[in-house]
This record gives sequence, structure tokens and C-alpha cells, in this order.
Amino acid sequence: MPGRSWFKALLALLALVLAGCVHEGSPQLIQVLEVAPNEAEVGDRIEILGAGFPQGKPAHLAFRGTLHRPGERPIEDAEILAEGTVRTPQQIELAFTDALQAMFCGAAGDAMHTTFDGELEVAFSAATPTAPPIAATLYKVSLDVRPPPPRAAVAQARDAEGDRALAFLGIVASPVAPASGGIAIDKVQPGSRADSAGVVAGDVITKMDGVRVAFKSDVVPAPGAQTVAMSLRRGNEAREQVRQVAFDGFRASAPAELLGAAIVLALAVAIVLLFFAPSAPATAWIERRFAARLRAAAMDRKIGDPTLVVVGAMVTAALVIAPFRQYRFAAGLDASIVFLVIATALLMVTLVTGGGAAKLSFGGALRAVWRTFSRHVPAALAVIGMIVFAGSLRVQDIVRAQGGAPWDWYVFKSPITLALFVAFIAGVGAEGDDAPAPLAESTIAPSRETSASARARFHAIAQSAGLFSSCAVAVALFLGGWQVPGVDVAQAGQGSAPLAGAIVFAVKTWALVGAVVLARRALPALRGEDTARIAWRWLVPIALVAIALAFGWRMWSPPRAVDRLASRVLFVAALLFAAHLAYRVRYGLRSPHAHAHVNPFL
Repeated sequence: MPGRSWFKALLALLALVLAGCVHEGSPQLIQVLEVAPNEAEVGDRIEILGAGFPQGKPAHLAFRGTLHRPGERPIEDAEILAEGTVRTPQQIELAFTDALQAMFCGAAGDAMHTTFDGELEVAFSAATPTAPPIAATLYKVSLDVRPPPPRAAVAQARDAEGDRALAFLGIVASPVAPASGGIAIDKVQPGSRADSAGVVAGDVITKMDGVRVAFKSDVVPAPGAQTVAMSLRRGNEAREQVRQVAFDGFRASAPAELLGAAIVLALAVAIVLLFFAPSAPATAWIERRFAARLRAAAMDRKIGDPTLVVVGAMVTAALVIAPFRQYRFAAGLDASIVFLVIATALLMVTLVTGGGAAKLSFGGALRAVWRTFSRHVPAALAVIGMIVFAGSLRVQDIVRAQGGAPWDWYVFKSPITLALFVAFIAGVGAEGDDAPAPLAESTIAPSRETSASARARFHAIAQSAGLFSSCAVAVALFLGGWQVPGVDVAQAGQGSAPLAGAIVFAVKTWALVGAVVLARRALPALRGEDTARIAWRWLVPIALVAIALAFGWRMWSPPRAVDRLASRVLFVAALLFAAHLAYRVRYGLRSPHAHAHVNPFL
């Protein structure tokens, strides 16, 4: 009947319009239902199951989505194109070749285990050139791609990094791998990050930050990651649980590829510059000043204030409890608050005592406070810069992100952190003429002291306590804190490890205080106004520029090899400079009338 024909034509037109809305005007004549298996490596055959696949035509496949790799940021909006072969109208076969593996996992040298999450489009060219392709899309596709086996050294380094990441979370992995894949958890440290996230022993880690876990190296987070989604399989539960675990403060290391050659090259350059190149006038002046003033200080017995020793012992005893009380004391300790308390206390004492001046006046006290404040501004900015660089406010996180070896300390991580360290030490270690002189031993004995001498004594004690406390903060932020080489103090639990950490922390603090006092004695004394002017003119700009660079460094997240190379080169350069300076000062001390020598370059 004519009416029924009209109705059928309308239905056909409606179906065509709906099919066109499914995929950009392409007729929906095929279906894609499943991709199997969901993991692949070179030599495997991936089957794409569906319906309506035209035989005799190549299948154009497009994987669009996100590539997740351990230790790297996700690669979003990735598109990988491939060609499949139609075996039956219900099956397309994709041969997984070396070239396809490289597109998923990266080049051979940098290939990483990769998990793809996204969609798969299957398309066939139309019979006529002007017609749209026949296409269909399958969403929520997950494909786990294994890279080629790495070299033994690289594999060991990656597994070691995975062990370090698990230890950072407080997880002890079972040595037996589950038959269904993943990493079985044998133990969770009480009070650890994993424990706080609700992870328990017996759980199996199946996915970490989008990466399907097959190896220990798969649990390494991306650089700068604050929290990571961890998928867990618990007991006989069919549905996996997702836990958010905190990874802030974790700093990844890198394989030592090309590291040896770079260090040798940096060593050669440093030797040439320090020992054979024409010496800069500033370096020669520093050497002479150190030698001359140290000789005078030794003759006058000015080094070694008893006040400094007593106060230092008390402050050190109060600070070394951090390795013993990491989870209850240092876990919630804010680095910026610690330094703010130290600086505020010193400012208040300076205001009350008038800076230790002989005559107390309100105007003089305000000027002394201003000079003290000016010297501590660069140090405060340096603390902010380190918080930005480390990505955490907590002292414990900043310390644990460093290693026990000197080249793993933050001070040598990059030129940025070295500049922040210099700004911090120059700020807290500066001493103007308003600071009281070291107290002699005779003044410590009880006597009828005048008000001026009492205020001078109180100010000296406050300065000594402030110096020790500030150096302790510097040790935590820049010099590895209580980390012991080869030992994770946090994961070692009770016993001798925290004691060793406390000793290391105390030794570092005393050594840094000694270096500051030595520099004070060796360098010429400046007036309070001069130190304030130097702080605002030089140290504050340096700290501000370093903070901006720290933001850029964190956003860039340089490759691990670059990060490790920079730390080794800076450590070697600093070691050579210290050795050169010590040698020249020792030579100046032994030779009061040292004669000039002709530079071999001239």
C-alpha cells in the first residue's frame, strides 16, 4: 500500500540519520564488541571481535587514549594507528610487531611497561571514494603492553626503585608473586602512608596510577606526584578497591647511564679551573683573608665560646629526637613553622635586649630588630624555595626524599637548591657589629653583673641557640637530615637505626655550626647596616630567583638521568673547591710570607 511504503521510507531515513550521529556521518554497518587478550608483547596476536567485518579489506585500527608508564607522567591524547587483517566477519587479527610495541612502550632504549586506556576505532574504506568510511568504536579499552626485556643492570635498577617506592609507603612485598598477577603485600608498617590509606597485609596491588602492576618497578610514581590511585584485590572479593596513597616528598632516582663519563668530564674541568687556570682575584683574596684571620684568631684564642658549646649541647639534645619520633613528632612538623618560630624568638630577644648594646634605648632596639629581620628574610625565602622544590611542607617528607649519601642530599640536587642553601646560610650566619662578642670564661662564673652585661649575655645565648636551631633546619632541608647511608631509618623500625640517625643528625648540625663560626672568624666583620644592605641587595633577589626556578624545575620534572647527573656533578665540583680552598689556606697558614708564583697559563 502507498501509505505503508511511505512509512517504511521514513523509518529507513530515520535509521540512516541515527547511524550518522553515531560516528561523524559514518554508516554504522559494523560492530566492535571485545579486544582479547588484554595484554600483549611482540609475537602475540590480538583478536578484535565484533560483527559485519567485510572480508578482503584491510581494517584501519586507531587506539586513542592515555598511555600510563611507571615513573612517568601519563601521555594523554595519544593516537596509535595500525592495520589489521579480517579473518572472519566476526574477527580481526592484529599482529603485534616490534614497530607497534615501540609506539606503545617507547623506543628500544627507553621502552617501558605501558598500560593503554582509551578507545579503539575500527574503520574500513568505502566502496566509492566520496563515501564516508564504515567505522565503529569500542570504548573503555584497556591493553597492557610488555616492553622488550631490558639489560640485567637496568632491570635490577628498576626493581630497586620499585622496592624504594614500596618502602616509602611502608609496604613489605611478598616474595611469591600471585598466579593472577600483581604484587602481594606481606606486611604494612604501622603508621605508614599505606596504613593511613587503609591498605592491609594480604592485599594484592593490581594497578598503580593507571599502570597494571606486573613488576615491582610498576609501583614507581610519576615525578612530583602527590597522591596515587592504588587498585587492590582483597581476598575473594570480585570487585577491586581503589585507595588514594600519599606520595608527596618521594624523589625518584635514575639509572647511572652515562653518569660515569659525565662525572669524569666534570672532574677534569674542575681540576683545570681550580688548579691550572688563572686564579680570580676574589679567590686569592678569600684565601689570604682566611689564612690571616685564622692565624690571628688562633693566637687570640677567640675560637671556642663556652657559651656556644653549652647552648649547642642543649639545642642538639632537643633536636635529635626527630629520628626516634618520626611518625608522632616529625610527621606533622612544618618546616616553615619551625623556622618562623626560631626567627620570631630571636627577634623578640633582640627587641628586649636591644641587640646586646651597652645602652638600652627603644630606637636602638628597633634598629637591631630591623638588622636581625633583614638577615633572616633570605633564609625564610630559602625555606619557601625548598618547600616548593620538595613538594611538601613536612620535615619528615623532605628528609625522606633525600638519601644518606652526600650526592643524594638536596643541596647538590641542582644549582637551584645550592643557591637556596647559600642564601639560607648567608642569612642565618651573618654577624654584624651589633652582635655581642663571645663571652670569656670568667664572665660565666656567678658575679654581680650590671644590667648591660646581663642583657649582653642573654642576647649571646639567644644568638647561639638561634644559630644551632637554624643549622639544624638547614641539615634537615639540605643535608639529608637523619638519613644514614645504606639504611632507611624510617623502615628499620626500633633498634640501632634511629640511634644512628640521631648521631648523624647531631654531627651534621655541629659540623655546619663549626663551618659558620669558622667563616665568621675568617671573614672581615661588617657593620649591622652593611649586612642588612647585602641581604636586601643580593641575598633576597637570589632567593626570589631561585624560588621562581624551583617552580619551573618542578613543573618541568627533568628526566631522572638529568637529576642524578646534576647532583653528582655538583657534589664533585663542591668537593674539589673545598679541597682546593683547604689546601691554599693550609699553605697560607704555614707560610706567613708566601711568595707569589707564576701562573703556567701566563
